[in-house]
Order: sequence, then structure tokens, then C-alpha cells
Amino acid sequence: MSGGGNACKKEHARDAPGFFPPEVRAAVTHLACQKPGTPIPLELIRASTESSSGKAATPAADQLTPHQAFTAAEPVCHKVSQFPCEVDPGLVEMVALSEVGEAPVSPDQLVNSKEPSLPIPPQLELVAPLLPLMLRQVTGLGWCLHLPFSRLSGALIAWLLCAVGLVESVSIRSVQRWLKTEKIKPWNVRSWITPKNLKDFLGRARVVLAVYARVPLFGPTEVAYSADEKTSIQARERASQEAPQKGKPGKLEHSYIRRGALQLFAALNIATGKIFWRIFPEKSFDEFSQFVICLIQDAIKQGYRTIHLILDNGSTHRPKILQAGINAWLVRQKLTDVSVQVHWLPVRSSWLNQVEIFFNHLQTFVLTVNNYPSIEALKEMIDEFIIFWNAMKGPIEWTYTVADLEHQFNRTSDTPDPRVGRARKRRYKKVAVNSTGTLSEPQDKAA
Repeated sequence: MSGGGNACKKEHARDAPGFFPPEVRAAVTHLACQKPGTPIPLELIRASTESSSGKAATPAADQLTPHQAFTAAEPVCHKVSQFPCEVDPGLVEMVALSEVGEAPVSPDQLVNSKEPSLPIPPQLELVAPLLPLMLRQVTGLGWCLHLPFSRLSGALIAWLLCAVGLVESVSIRSVQRWLKTEKIKPWNVRSWITPKNLKDFLGRARVVLAVYARVPLFGPTEVAYSADEKTSIQARERASQEAPQKGKPGKLEHSYIRRGALQLFAALNIATGKIFWRIFPEKSFDEFSQFVICLIQDAIKQGYRTIHLILDNGSTHRPKILQAGINAWLVRQKLTDVSVQVHWLPVRSSWLNQVEIFFNHLQTFVLTVNNYPSIEALKEMIDEFIIFWNAMKGPIEWTYTVADLEHQFNRTSDTPDPRVGRARKRRYKKVAVNSTGTLSEPQDKAA
């Protein structure tokens, strides 16, 4: 058994230097780290090919030849072109240069069709039928690869290595191993929103994160809520639905009948993780005002006198008049000992609103499989899920601090990384039901 375990730790034979030169792995990393639409100069690939004694080749069960990837969907222009190596520089507008700070390509850099073309590199004659689609000339860079893909996979990168003549054949699994070693996943893309006004963004974000940090220090009469709404939640009645079975996923009919929609307003108590919610048929400032008044009244009944309300700048919230309206309502109710402070999140920062985490759970466990025959059935399911959440969940483990904000958006070469030395948050935890019926992390047994 020990011999088998040690064998698993040995280097793969296909990755040994005798099979593939370092230039091949470098080319894989270079191709995987390109932004879509970026021209890739061939100088690096040409130099790598010339420096090696010959093309590297290794037999493999899943070898990929240059024509396998696009045989089924070969463009018509490739079939009718008698001179596939003649490249029309006007076919594509270059959008960025990878080696010059990703600056846009000026019109002077595009090759004029009247100018003599550079000779095609010899290693590219292997895939001449595909050259009109993949090759462009850019002044100062020479021949460049223009990839007609917005995402790359291990199979495509393996095909490109063969297409440019760097190798005669390569296993897809080898490419995937190299990418895994470098921790590169070119097929993964994370959506992100960039702040427009960084100064205003940082100013407001610091205030909100400071409130999050102070919550554990609050006294018995102070509370903070993170509030927002999830609007237009539709009740969709499906024609049929089948439960999952062994070896088979569940089935949900794609076609549906809309039975109406509702609007959920929710506020998360940051200290306890409990949700206060109201459901309305419409979404406007009137409904939101009713929700805020109900929230304040509920907080007062629980003994809170200082209330922090964290909101985004949505039009439903009326940022210009909400604070004044709340103060006027407190005066009319003669609640002089109660103070409500609204903290406005910066624009494009929903990821700083903790109640969005609850909405994500609601979407995952209640709304993704949407098969409700009526709006009443949908409302009942949402109510029951929130009751379950309040009984089982605790406060959200929020780790993003003002120091993390400064390191991310206002970083200099001397700014220390606040994540260094911080205990890493475990993604999956062992849970158990304690004596009160709520979920908790089980205690480790003594050895």
C-alpha cells in the first residue's frame, strides 16, 4: 500500500523534461492568461520553437490533432479559399495589445492592404486552412494570433499548441495538469462591479464597515439592521415535476404559467442573524415606508433605542427624504428617546449589504425550483423558510473589514495585507442539533 501511495506522488512521466520542453508549458500559461480579443504576438512561440531541437511529441490515448476540434464546424470561407495564407488585415479591428499595457491599437498600427505582407512563419503552414481566421498583422508586432473565443478550455489550448506547430501532439490531460499546477482556470470568469467614484465609494463604505465592526460592542439598547427588498418574485406553475431518483436528476417542466408576483422587504439583524420581513403586492416608496415603520416599532418593542439602518441608494428608498421622514415620524409619535440613523451604502456595492446573503439562500433553496400554483402558495413557502432561518441560523460570519477595503482599493507598495495571519474561514462545517433545537458546531471530543 505504501508503494502505491508513493507512486502517486511521483512526477507524471508525460511532464518529464524529455517529453515536453519548458517552452511548451510557458506557452500554455501565456495562452491561458490572455483577455478575449487580445492579439497574441507569435515572437515568443517562434523563439520557443527555434530554441528547441525539435517538436516534442508523446503518444497518448486522448491525443488531439489540429483538425479534430473544428472539423464539425469549419467555416465556409476556409473551404472556398484558394490561398488560405493570404490574410486580409481589415477582417478584424484589433481591440488591445497584450504586450503594451493593453492600450488600444491605433489605425497607424493596422497593416495597410497595399503594403507587402510578412511571410507566414514556417511552423504555421501546418494549419494553413485556419490562418485567415486566426492570424492578423499588427505594425510593430508582426504576426499575431487572434483567437475567436471568449473563453478557453484545456482542449482548445491543446489544439492551439498543435496549431502553431509548437508540438506535434499533446494530451488534453497534460494541459489540464499544467493549468492545475499553475492554479489557472481560464474557463472561470467572476462578475464584478467597479466603483465609478472611488472617493465617495470609500467614504461611505468605511462608515458601513465600521458599523459592522462595532456590532459586537453594542449595548443592550443598540441594534443595527441591513435592509433591502427582493422584488418581482414570480409564482410559476409548471405542467409537471418529477423527484430525483438514484442515478437520475429531478425534472422540472420548462414551460410555465405565471400566477402573479410579490415583493419581499427584509431586514437582517446583524447581531443575531434574525430576519424581519413584510410581503407586499406592489413596490413603491409607500410600501417601503410602511416596512421601515413596522421595523422601528418592532425594534422599540424589543427594548432598542438606538437603531442603525443600512440601505442602498435604490429609488424605492428615496435617499433624499427618508431620514427626514423617519425623524418627523419619531416626533409625531413623541419618541424623543429613540434615534434612528440611516447609513447609505455607496453606489455599486450590493456585496457590502449583509442581507443579500440571506437573499442568496432564499433564491437557492426556495426560488430556483419555482413551481407554485398560486401567489398564496409562494408567500406561504417564503414565510416558512424565513421562520426556519430565524430558528436555525445565527449571525453571519462577516470578515471583510476597513483594512481589507483599504488594501483592495487604496493600496500602495507599503500597505500591509490584512489577510496575512488571519484564520481561514472554513467553507464547509460539521453541524449538529443542540438541546435547544438549533444548529451548532459540534465540540471536538477529547483524545
